[in-house]
Amino acid sequence: MVTILCDGIKYPNNAGALVRSAALFGADEIIFSPPPESREDHKRDRSYILDNGVIRYTQYFIRGTKRYSMEHMDMVNVTFNVSLKEYIEKEQSLGTSIYVLENYGTHDISKSDLTQEKIIIIAGSEHNGVSKYVQEKEFTTLYIPTAGGDRSFNVGHAVTVAMYECWRQRH
Repeated sequence: MVTILCDGIKYPNNAGALVRSAALFGADEIIFSPPPESREDHKRDRSYILDNGVIRYTQYFIRGTKRYSMEHMDMVNVTFNVSLKEYIEKEQSLGTSIYVLENYGTHDISKSDLTQEKIIIIAGSEHNGVSKYVQEKEFTTLYIPTAGGDRSFNVGHAVTVAMYECWRQRH
């Protein structure tokens, strides 16, 4: 089972691309978790809303994700507004292998074993990467090797490469 856990993805077009990639490369689920830390810019953001002290995705974000996914939402289980902390704690207690996809990663994704029965790949937000909560965890960080020195990808492209690598190793 492969899960993509999106940590604070902000733009519906990127979220839709993530859904398409997850579906096309056989992920079982993609979870969109709003950022666990509140920031001043959330007050002016169309993707998030502060609801009784909890940050949630807006209908603007959810509808946009559905539109940009181009009918692929039926091919993969898609969930919005899952608590990042609660989900990670639950999966850690079950022994799930958790990886973080970041440009500062220490392990080349193509040389990492992604064939465990259940894995989670965490992808961070477009501007801030993964949250402080995820950074403080001691998960294996993966990077995508490139021809140049800069390893910074659009989050949708990075997850597409990661999903292809998972699919390649599993087939």
